[in-house]
Amino acid sequence: MRPKEFSVPMGIVVLIVISILAIGYNNKLTKENSLPPTDPNQQDLTQSTLHPAVQGVPQTPDIPVQMAPQTQSTIPTQVPLKAAPTRFRDPLIVTFSGTITAAHEIVDQGGMTHMFIQNDMGLEQEISVAPAWYLVFIGCPLATGTYVDGKGFVFDRMDGDASIYAKKIRLATGVCRFRNDEGFALWSDRLR
Repeated sequence: MRPKEFSVPMGIVVLIVISILAIGYNNKLTKENSLPPTDPNQQDLTQSTLHPAVQGVPQTPDIPVQMAPQTQSTIPTQVPLKAAPTRFRDPLIVTFSGTITAAHEIVDQGGMTHMFIQNDMGLEQEISVAPAWYLVFIGCPLATGTYVDGKGFVFDRMDGDASIYAKKIRLATGVCRFRNDEGFALWSDRLR
C-alpha cells in the first residue's frame, strides 16, 4: 500500500508567497525608516533580501506627512436643554341632549354653525357643530324645535364655560357625524 501523497492547492501556495512578499516589503520599509543611508550612492542592501520576483521593482518615494495644527474645539461641551414638548391631552368627551332653540351660521368663523339647545332641566347649551355647507352636504338639517342628543368634545379643560364641539348628533332622521375620535373635523383636509 502506497502512502498518501500530500498536495497543496495552488491558491494556498499563492497566498503564502504573497504573505512572504508582504512581510519582506514591510521589513524593508521598517529598516529604511529606522536607519537612513549615510551615503546617497550606497546600494540598498535590503533589495537583495527580497524575493527575486520583486527585486528591481521601483519603490514609492517617501512623502512627508504633515500633521494638522491642533486647535481648540469649537463644539460646546454642554448643549443647552430645550423645553420638553407639551403632551397632547385627549379632549374631554361630553354628552348633551335637548331641543334646538336656535341655529346660527357664524360668518366670522368661516360659516361655522352653532346650535343652542335647551336640556330637560331648562339649561341652555351652545354647541359648535360644522360649517353650513357641510350640514347641507351630509343632509343634516338643524331645525328649531327638533330634539337632538349626541356627544361632543371640550378641548379647554381649564375654562368652566368652554365650547362644546359636536362629534355626532342623533336626529329623528339619523345620525350626523362631524368629528373623528381625536376631535379632527371630518370636513378638513387633515383626514384625506
